[in-house]
Amino acid sequence: MRIELATVALLIFGTACATSSRPKAIDADAGAIQIRIDNRNFNDARIIAVTRGGERRLGIVQGKTERDLTLPWETWGSIALRVQMLAGETFTTPELETGPGELLELTIGVNVRGTTIRR
Repeated sequence: MRIELATVALLIFGTACATSSRPKAIDADAGAIQIRIDNRNFNDARIIAVTRGGERRLGIVQGKTERDLTLPWETWGSIALRVQMLAGETFTTPELETGPGELLELTIGVNVRGTTIRR
């Protein structure tokens, strides 16, 4: 009986963990943009949003992982993303026009200069 209860508890816990890690869709009315980051580099990367209003640190993406970040974004405007590798090198993407509800995809290459951003 105890083994069966423990098995059921593990299945429920495992399902809850798997469900919570999925990226959530962004609604255009939510006033935010989603940034999907694929860090193919071995080193961790700090991601900073650069806009006309200044800079805002978004988070750190560990090496060889993917992560979704959300940034409040009320209107259309331009954004660039600065990638600071925690082991040294820094790279800033070209500016990209974006608006609420959009998804940006940032791929950090093995060579940081190979970083790309797209809508």
